[in-house]
Amino acid sequence: MITPFTANKTAPLPFAYKYDNQIYDFNPYVSPSGHRRKKQRRNSSMASSDDSDVSSDSDSKPTITLDKMKIDVNFANEVSFFSESSSSDLDSLPDYSDDDFSPFSDVEDGDTTTGSDFSSPDRCDLKSPPLIKGSNINSIIGQVSELVSEPEPEYQPPSIFEVPEIVYRILKIVDVQTTHVPQEVPPVSRNSCTLPKSLSSQQLTSSMSGTLYNCLMVNRLFYQITKEILNEKIIFSNEGHFNKFVDVLEKSLNARILKPKVLVLHKLFTAKQKTWEILKSRIDYSNIEHLELYMCPKLYPQFTTKESTLQLEKLRKLVVTGSRVLDDKFLINLSETCCNLQTLDIRACELVSDYGIYFIGQRCTQLKEINFGRKNRGSLITDLSCSVLIRNNKQLKTVGFAGCHISDKSIWDLAVNCNTTLERLSLNNCPLITNQLIPLILHSDYFERMSVLELRYVSSVTNWKPVIEFKRRQEFRGISMLIEVCDDLNRQMKKQELEMDKCLSKRIFRDIVIWMNELDDGDLPYQTFVEQQLQQQQQQQSVQLK
Repeated sequence: MITPFTANKTAPLPFAYKYDNQIYDFNPYVSPSGHRRKKQRRNSSMASSDDSDVSSDSDSKPTITLDKMKIDVNFANEVSFFSESSSSDLDSLPDYSDDDFSPFSDVEDGDTTTGSDFSSPDRCDLKSPPLIKGSNINSIIGQVSELVSEPEPEYQPPSIFEVPEIVYRILKIVDVQTTHVPQEVPPVSRNSCTLPKSLSSQQLTSSMSGTLYNCLMVNRLFYQITKEILNEKIIFSNEGHFNKFVDVLEKSLNARILKPKVLVLHKLFTAKQKTWEILKSRIDYSNIEHLELYMCPKLYPQFTTKESTLQLEKLRKLVVTGSRVLDDKFLINLSETCCNLQTLDIRACELVSDYGIYFIGQRCTQLKEINFGRKNRGSLITDLSCSVLIRNNKQLKTVGFAGCHISDKSIWDLAVNCNTTLERLSLNNCPLITNQLIPLILHSDYFERMSVLELRYVSSVTNWKPVIEFKRRQEFRGISMLIEVCDDLNRQMKKQELEMDKCLSKRIFRDIVIWMNELDDGDLPYQTFVEQQLQQQQQQQSVQLK
């Protein structure tokens, strides 16, 4: 019997309509009827030599080798290769169907299988073995050599748009270029004639915002990957769209749980706490890194249950501004679960006091950006909590204490602990800042990386000379320094800067006058200079005459 096997599993076999293109190996220990022959004991084993294919046993017959196929002459007359004239052979053939027989399985002794007629047209498919006719060994070898000598088709690599890894990278680039978190643009005082005529970044972003959604209609692979990328960022700045999204989540009971990395709700003034509870029940916060509720005064991001507190370990940025319900209890729970928090912005949250900020400063030691600015009830935040937070976070880059009742003590702690890292400092409307510490710190060249200093409505600062000198030193270092002040303080600073320039001009003019009128200024007298020039000319003329 002939049993098929696959020669090469790494590359596909050549395709043919008549054959299944499998290489067949003759097994002398299996009879044509499907019975396994018992091995005959011989005195010497069959071993092929390097020089010839003839066996070392004198009683054994020689074998014919052709392209890794060995056919024993002893059984050549016994085997009928699907001859059309022999019906008994067809009846005794095993069934090669997928359900009952596998060509790679061994047949036990005594087992017999019957199958359908392979000569019927409905059985001539790719799964059936090739029809090799005749019992002559030469004809068999010729037919097998034709099967082996068929050329293999050329391998065609798949398209780049069919490889998931490449499609994922393409769509991530589209996501970075088109998806942006909405931000409040600060007012810029400039004339209309100075505005560029080209499209602004916001117009370009709005025109390209639908690009990622168009990728859903390319093909099935694009749809699946685009949907995964879209689910990573949940951003809403329109209340109507947000309400529709919440309604869909509430009605779809069997919908899968979302696992976003970014959750941003921007200026949803009328959103109620009920919508947040529905959103919370459909979202898994295990992967969230950026949570922002910008000007959503009625939403309270509550994470008080044990299950929820364990799901905020990856949170790096938290922005909750203008909230009327956020309190110290939320900050205490946040400090227990978000030890890796790096950005905390709780501007205009009037219920927050020193009690909650103290726990944040004690447990969160990786903060780089903080903002506690407020307009009302600034007396609730003082040096008691801010000094502790500064001492435990020495990598602060942005600090906002606008409206807080901090004193020179917190500013000095910043100068000592965050001298080499601080870049932005906001002290707007801080009534306890005196005229002693700010000029002293800036005159002593602290905050060498600072680029923004906000001092609006700090009327206690009157000595602007160290501030102006610090600004010029930063510009000399290559840092564009911005000092934000109110109109009254701006006039005072401009006046003092003008006086400094006048003093500097007087010093320059005085030095020039002294240099011009000084007798021994290091230069030769004019008469001596003229005589030296005449002597040089006479020497040149004498040299030319010679």
